[in-house]
Amino acid sequence: MSADIQYLRDRLNAMLGEIEIFESEWQKATRPAVLLAPCSADPVPLADLPGLKHLRGLIKIDLKLLDKFLLAKGSKGNPSINASYLISVWEEVLHNGLNVSHLFKTVRVSKDPEESSVFVKQAKPHHKLSQTVKIDIESHEGRRWQRINTVKNPKIIAEFKELDSYLTDDESEENMREAPTSELDSSILVMARALTRAARDNPVTTLDENSPIVPTITLHLTRLDPASIQDPRMDQILEKLHDMGIETLFGPRPLVIYGSLSPPRILPTAKLNLDLSCLGALVSDITHAPLPETAEECERRFTTNLDASPVVRRLIERGRKSAESAAIHSQQLTAQLLPEIDHELIKTLRKVLVEQAGYSVTDIQFWTTNEALQRMLHTVNDIGSDTEKDRAKAIADGDIDGFWASSRHPRQYVPLIPVHIFASSTIETLPDLPSTSPQCFRSLYHSAASFWSTPDSNRGRVTPHTVHSMMFGASKNITTITANHQSIRAFSRGLIPASEEGIASIWSIGPRNLTSGAGELREE
Repeated sequence: MSADIQYLRDRLNAMLGEIEIFESEWQKATRPAVLLAPCSADPVPLADLPGLKHLRGLIKIDLKLLDKFLLAKGSKGNPSINASYLISVWEEVLHNGLNVSHLFKTVRVSKDPEESSVFVKQAKPHHKLSQTVKIDIESHEGRRWQRINTVKNPKIIAEFKELDSYLTDDESEENMREAPTSELDSSILVMARALTRAARDNPVTTLDENSPIVPTITLHLTRLDPASIQDPRMDQILEKLHDMGIETLFGPRPLVIYGSLSPPRILPTAKLNLDLSCLGALVSDITHAPLPETAEECERRFTTNLDASPVVRRLIERGRKSAESAAIHSQQLTAQLLPEIDHELIKTLRKVLVEQAGYSVTDIQFWTTNEALQRMLHTVNDIGSDTEKDRAKAIADGDIDGFWASSRHPRQYVPLIPVHIFASSTIETLPDLPSTSPQCFRSLYHSAASFWSTPDSNRGRVTPHTVHSMMFGASKNITTITANHQSIRAFSRGLIPASEEGIASIWSIGPRNLTSGAGELREE
């Protein structure tokens, strides 16, 4: 007996380590389809698998009870634990792998007024009209439900005997208890009926389905051996489960051990949508001016030239910027220039698009909305340096030579010019989503659309023009490049995992602000 207890303890302890590995791999696999540029902080928060923390807590409780039992010499019997059930749940999680979406989920369903089985637990008074049904493992975006049951053969045999006691020949009112509605019943069938009713009451709507679908149900009876029960009613129960559309499994699962997985590979589309923050980064002097050779020179570039910047002086004179805020701006520019030294934005675009994705330079196109373009032009005209203004004007005019004139990069090293404008892309116009769009773009479109109808006070720092840009990119099935990390964080809650299609709906780059002339090179 102590050997069995020791095995349970060792297995539970091993499961804690397996959970750590699985959780890390699940987070990688379910991370939304957002491509990260080098040195760009990941704006997407890691998601938690619902119910996994609860499973970890239940395991720790049983481990404490088992340790106490093993330390108490001469203990008899078995400790009151759920170890066998927890092990079965975890083995089923590992068998489903990264498709798992929820553990220990409960759904509320209305009670069946015709359910009068003697094996139904009496509902609490305030739950007379409804009941909760537990789903041990939900997977495949909620389309599959699994329930683990550790009932043993003696329990089912005892239920058959209990049924027999109701069906005696003595039918006097004094001795007859309330009879069941059917001669064939068991706690397994009661559970199955509740699960099927819950599935019908809680259909699942997914992006790739036109109408809600009823989840499929798997009932895993891990400790039941129906072949050894010499009663025809056992076969009848299994037949009823089959008729209800429930898959039935018996016995333990083969043990699966998860190792480290490679992060899913996602790539952008050949056509790319530039939002306002990306347009600003592409005209910024940080992206085009000669790079400093050292970090010290990088620090000096903006602090030395800050006071000499005519744009900064004008903004201070107008009360639009204080000397303190100008100093903060200088610090931000320095922080943005440092990673540019090692990972230049223009070179990163070419490396990903040409070398990694394998696109021909002639196939690469850049697009934007008219709203984003006009906002960029207005902003650059207001606070941009002279060279930044020249690049912004070149984008608007489609002037290739004008855009690259003051850049350290070769002409059209990335074919940024011309930047194409989406038709009817003013802020008043919303695009339609084609029904054939890949899921990653459909999920981004719907996630962004949910913010469009949200009042400004509840939208946080997600601006209408950002939502507008994302919706246009998604509607055209092209990757949107953005440096707006707060928006990515907001939209990512509704995005599908990157592992499903390998297409990046969003490409996150590091911010590169307009320098306001503080970074322009001057003669000492």
